Amino acid sequence: MKAYEIIDSMIDTLDIFLESDQNESDKENYEYIMNFLKEELEKKSSNIIKYIRNLSLEVEVLSQEKDRLEKLKKQKEKKINNLKKYLVNILLNLEKNKIETEIGNIGIRKSVAVGIDNLEIIPKKYIQKKVELIPDKRTLSELLKQGKNIKGAFLEYKYFLQIR
Repeated sequence: MKAYEIIDSMIDTLDIFLESDQNESDKENYEYIMNFLKEELEKKSSNIIKYIRNLSLEVEVLSQEKDRLEKLKKQKEKKINNLKKYLVNILLNLEKNKIETEIGNIGIRKSVAVGIDNLEIIPKKYIQKKVELIPDKRTLSELLKQGKNIKGAFLEYKYFLQIR
């Protein structure tokens, strides 16, 4: 039985009991069935907790693997960049802009970029400001809890499962 089916059965059992004569025999049957369904729901919940824990461990392993692969990716990218710089130096030393090979051609072209040594000494007229709007959730929460009505904001109540 699935958890929602157990809950549905509990509701059905209550409905049947409420529609009955509610004599001693009906009460005993109701309590027996409800106790059985509660035990089943507890077993199902226990299995769900086990499943959650297994999934959490898988997520942790995947996260570690992601970090390992990201580190490996960065190492490979660094190696690629170093090899490209090496080839640029070869072309510069040969005073050539292009070399043709049987598996591909390599070439260089010149470009210009701005480097910044010290941002503090650059004149302010050459500095752009980046403004990011971030709501002050702590203040908004306090005001909303005091009963203030603030357009675009509301209190949202959530439930979080704690597994110990």
